Order: sequence, then C-alpha cells, then structure tokens
Amino acid sequence: MKFTAVGTFAMLVAIAYAQDFADDTPSYFGDECDDFGKQCSSTLDCCGIYYCRAVDDKPYKICKVDECRPLGKGCFVDSECCSGICSWVDPKNLNSGARECKKDRACRTEGDVCSSTYTCCKGLKCTGGPGVQRCY
Repeated sequence: MKFTAVGTFAMLVAIAYAQDFADDTPSYFGDECDDFGKQCSSTLDCCGIYYCRAVDDKPYKICKVDECRPLGKGCFVDSECCSGICSWVDPKNLNSGARECKKDRACRTEGDVCSSTYTCCKGLKCTGGPGVQRCY
C-alpha cells in the first residue's frame, strides 16, 4: 500500500492517541491490575483474576482470588486465606519471606519481630529502631 504524507501523519496521530489512552485505562487482563484487597460491592469493581468476596473479619467485601487458601498453605495477604490470617511461618526469621494461612495472630515471644499488628506476649515490649522491632 502507498500512503500519502497526510495519511501517514494521521496514522501516527491515531497510534499515539491509542497508546496514551491505554495508559489511562485499567487493564482487565491482569498485567496492570492492583485491586487485590480493595473494597468492592461486586466483581465488576475488581480487575484481572480478582472477584468480590466476603472476608471473615470484615463487614464488607474485598477483591481477592476466587479460590482461597486453606489453613497451613502459603499466602501473601490475609484476603487470600479462606479463614484466619496470613502470618509469618517463622516470626524470628522474616527474611525467609515464608507466610502461611493461620487461625489467628499469635502473640510474639522474646526475640520475635513485632509491630502494631504483631504484638508481643504479656510481659514483653516491642522495642527497636525505625527498621525492625523485636519483643524483649
């Protein structure tokens, strides 16, 4: 095919517009989806592989994967678990990154990493610098 200068320019403008429009539009194919854990009222509020589902400890629904993970299985966030919470497998070694669905957030014992979410057992205090805090 033979394009004129005007036709070529029009095609370039159309391509540039389409690329710019694609950057402002949420993707529904999972490649740019960040709705995980977002509050929703229906699955239409969620993108990618996420569905609007109820969560045990919340009075509202959130976007999460359709199939949840049972207790003892690996996870990244609470909303992946069918019940319970997603917590560190070994609270003393957070560098491992291993997390699994557990029944509840057990209190942290001496030497365990702690925070406002992961509290220390009775008699211990969460202390440390701005980075990692531990129970002592």
